[in-house]
Amino acid sequence: MRRRPDVPIATEAAILQFALDLAAEGDGWFYPYWAACQLQDTDVTPSFIGNGTMYRALRRMEAQHWFESRYEDAVLAEREHRPRRIFYRVTEEGAKARDRAPSVSTEFKLTANAGAVEKLAPNGKKVTKSRVRPSGALPQGV
Repeated sequence: MRRRPDVPIATEAAILQFALDLAAEGDGWFYPYWAACQLQDTDVTPSFIGNGTMYRALRRMEAQHWFESRYEDAVLAEREHRPRRIFYRVTEEGAKARDRAPSVSTEFKLTANAGAVEKLAPNGKKVTKSRVRPSGALPQGV
């Protein structure tokens, strides 16, 4: 069966939902490794989403205009002795695509603690997972 290009698959829907929840709490920019850590152990993504899967999904969705991207400031990456990170943010078109996606049973909500994520379990109870953003996550001047 061929997939419809305008309808996200489950993993893409989970990434879109995560990005929409993040955008509701702030500017919405994130980098893929951090997002993969946040999405780990959910109903949709029961294990860690590998970098290859995350980046391919984001590139596919960026080509559909569901996400926009930008690189962080080179000076910051050089100061931390690492490659530049690419940051993504969901677009309005991405929000519309999420509405077309199959139902995702897990909802994400970023709490006031920038590294903690609440999710609603299938029984409706809130489960909070505290995750600390890696050093340099979402730096100013990205």
